[in-house]
Amino acid sequence: MKFILRFGITHCVFVLGLLALVGVTVMAILSYAQIQADKAFRADEAQYQDFRRSVDIIDTQIQRAAISAERFLAQPSAEAAAPFRQAILEASEALGSLGQSLADRGLSGNDELKDRMNSYADAFEVLFAATEQLGFTPVTGMRGAMQSAVDKVEKLTLDVENAELRASMLTLRKHEKDFMLWQQAATLDAFQSELPNFKAHLKKTYPPGPQRMKVTEALDMYVIAFRLFAEGSLKVVEARQSLTSAGADVEQGLQSLVASINDALTKAQVESETVRAANQEVAIITVAGVATLILFTVWLVGRSISRPVKSITDAMRKLAEGDTAYSVAYLDQPNEIGAMVRAIEVFRRSAIERLQLEREAEQARTEAAAERIRLQEEAEIHARERLEQATAGLAEGLRRLAAGDLTVQLDEVFSAEFEGLRSDLNRTVAGLRELMGGIDSVSQAIDTGSRAINVEAMQLAERSMRQAATLEETSAALDQIAQNVQQSARLSNDARDAVRTVSASMDKTGSLVIDAVEAMARIEESSRSIGSIIGVIDEIAFQTNLLALNAGVEAARAGEAGKGFAVVAHEVRELAQRSANAAKEIKSLVDRSGKEVAGGAHFVRETGSALVEIEREVQAIQQYMESIASSASDQSAGISNVNHAVAGMDQTTQQNSALVERNQMAVAGLEDQASRLRALLGRFRLSTSREAVRPHLGTEEHRAA
Repeated sequence: MKFILRFGITHCVFVLGLLALVGVTVMAILSYAQIQADKAFRADEAQYQDFRRSVDIIDTQIQRAAISAERFLAQPSAEAAAPFRQAILEASEALGSLGQSLADRGLSGNDELKDRMNSYADAFEVLFAATEQLGFTPVTGMRGAMQSAVDKVEKLTLDVENAELRASMLTLRKHEKDFMLWQQAATLDAFQSELPNFKAHLKKTYPPGPQRMKVTEALDMYVIAFRLFAEGSLKVVEARQSLTSAGADVEQGLQSLVASINDALTKAQVESETVRAANQEVAIITVAGVATLILFTVWLVGRSISRPVKSITDAMRKLAEGDTAYSVAYLDQPNEIGAMVRAIEVFRRSAIERLQLEREAEQARTEAAAERIRLQEEAEIHARERLEQATAGLAEGLRRLAAGDLTVQLDEVFSAEFEGLRSDLNRTVAGLRELMGGIDSVSQAIDTGSRAINVEAMQLAERSMRQAATLEETSAALDQIAQNVQQSARLSNDARDAVRTVSASMDKTGSLVIDAVEAMARIEESSRSIGSIIGVIDEIAFQTNLLALNAGVEAARAGEAGKGFAVVAHEVRELAQRSANAAKEIKSLVDRSGKEVAGGAHFVRETGSALVEIEREVQAIQQYMESIASSASDQSAGISNVNHAVAGMDQTTQQNSALVERNQMAVAGLEDQASRLRALLGRFRLSTSREAVRPHLGTEEHRAA
């Protein structure tokens, strides 16, 4: 312990830092080795992930190729095959760029997948060739040839009335459609078994000659075309199966390649985890050793520092409490502890000196405080005397002002701090005295004027009342005249409105007649259209009857199998017959309705002419009534205007009379208020000369009132 105290704290901390640096260096070396191992593993993992992404791209292209193949099978064409070929080409290019990288890593499956993709592409080309030979559309290839041949046979046998021949032809077409739908060999056998029946019926229908030869040649072409079409269809079916099998092989090859990539990635992960575990074990051992050594060194150094620090702490606490009578150990130590102890000794000596200075300063502060208190008491006595002088003068002035004496004036001079109050009070009283003098003069003028206005208002009220009575009588007379003229104008307006109503009714009746004529014309045109439509219906019923008759004949030829169809044909024929009879009856009714409508239209036109003549006469009467009503309205309006003017004058006169009365009342009130104002002003003393005159004026004014 004493050996360690010979060195400074800095050297001890340096030793601790050196030990920690050694541990950190070892950890850094181990971490670097682990980082390099992780970096190598991440590089391998990234490459394997690139492999998987490339395989995913190849898988996507293969899926796109499969979808393109399905679309080609649904709608075969040269354009539909292009997406498949493009997808296979892109997948082959991606696989080619991936092959060398896989070989460098020792992964297998690339060549096998390439062979399966080539087989998949070859299978599609075989399907494309077979489908192209069969025909992309119903009018191309073998399908078009077969359709052309069967159309020729049906055209040649179209007019044949042999139901058995036509039924045999329909049977051949049925077997043809069944093969196209199901593509089974049994339908081919059924087609071949029906051919002798068709040929036998053909011989019965056509005698030997050119027509039979044409039909026979067309039939042979149809049979050959159907055979070739069937063979091509079976090839297409086989090619489809091969394409599906090749696609499944490609998917299996992709899965095998993905599995090998995943196995390699798993192996690399295991190797990386093994290296990581070894590095972690070495790091733990190193950290434990370095930490143990550092902890021991820290304990040893701390023990050598804690005792002197405890002694220094006790010394500082005593110094903070004011205890300077103590001695500190370790003054002779050459390290940082000794420096700290020597610094504390300096603080102790300074504290002793500071206590001595504080005692001297406290004695000086006590003497200064006693002198300050004495000076403050003398200043308060002088200030109180000046305040009492100022408040006494202000109190006297305010008392006289409250009693109504506006002649008050403070002549005694106050001290400097209260002189402003005396000046302000003198100026305020002088201003108030001047203001009250002006109010007194104005009140006398108001009293004199109000008396004169009262006399004039009484005379104006009498004249206004006489004028209002005269205008009221005039207004009553004009009102009676206006009522009589208005009664005449109302009667004229009623007559004019009645004529207008009759004229409007005539206009409406004329419009109705015109509309009725037009409606009759439209009804007549509709009757002709209905007749034409009924003729078409009659023709349709006739054609339906013929079709039902033909259907019955065909059903009879079919024998037992056509009984049900014969019953339906009979019912259709009966229905067509009833439709024809109904159409005839409707046509006769429509013709009779047309004649009646034509007669009604003639009568309506005659009525319209008579109404036009009546309308002209009514319009002339309306013009006369319009002139009479206009003159009566003008007279009524003139008299009404005069009556309104007189009424307005009457109302204005009445208002003036009321205004004069209110004015007279207001003047009386103003006179009372002026008297009250003079009484209030009499309470104030404005000057010595006025004080003796004021009560006398108030008595005289009261008597005059």
